[in-house]
Amino acid sequence: MATSLQCIIHVEGKGDEEIKALSKDKWQKIELAAQIRSSKPNFMQSKYYAVVESLPNTLSDHDGYHTSCYRTFTAVPGIPAHSSESESHSQYPYLRSAGTQLPTSTSGVLPKVCVFCDKPRKKFKGKEQDLASCTLDSPEFNVKNAALILNDQKMLTKIGSVDL
Repeated sequence: MATSLQCIIHVEGKGDEEIKALSKDKWQKIELAAQIRSSKPNFMQSKYYAVVESLPNTLSDHDGYHTSCYRTFTAVPGIPAHSSESESHSQYPYLRSAGTQLPTSTSGVLPKVCVFCDKPRKKFKGKEQDLASCTLDSPEFNVKNAALILNDQKMLTKIGSVDL
């Protein structure tokens, strides 16, 4: 006997397609999205409040999802877009091997782009300006120390062995 599936994250105006069975991976992403959404300040006024409140505690054979409902519900910062990434890169996204390589030079000095946003120029009052050199005392120490305190792995990887 075939069980009829029901979209547990149905959003009005979405979900005209076939309902798919939930896998454990999809269920974990739904739970994570629900947790992130419920921590937002205006959560009780959002259209997802009723969806999160009606989520079951455990996964059953009747639970399913529409692809469009799933995409909409899990589209929150902090959730990887695709589960097909290699395991090593998703576990350690800030390794040099996981991302694009910075242009290297034998001098150990970063290229002339902003350390924080990777742009070669900045805009000020609508006009582009060239970047200026840092005039702070010991900028390398200050940036590295802040990155360590904030545990900013991306920044630590970027500036780990270069002189600012």
